[in-house]
Amino acid sequence: MKKNYKNRKPKSEEIEACLPYFKKQIEIINPEKFILLGEIAFSVFFPNKKLGDYRGKLVKKDGREYFVTYHPAAGIRFQKFRKILEKDFKKIGETIKGF
Repeated sequence: MKKNYKNRKPKSEEIEACLPYFKKQIEIINPEKFILLGEIAFSVFFPNKKLGDYRGKLVKKDGREYFVTYHPAAGIRFQKFRKILEKDFKKIGETIKGF
């Protein structure tokens, strides 16, 4: 059987199916810092918030730090995001040095 996997956002039921496993991994590893790439990752930690309001920033919440930016695929699909992502990834590099 040939499967056709197209690049797409996960469906809400797919996210809900994986979320308990993801949360358990976070509980076990207990990281203090995260890099959130894209709307889906962002919405898990910041529901009902807009990524654009936090993009390029280091956000503190519940004793953890989150660096927020667009998903790298956005830079491939949309030229206008390329420079933004380049800037954010440079900032991530600087931030990681402090991790």
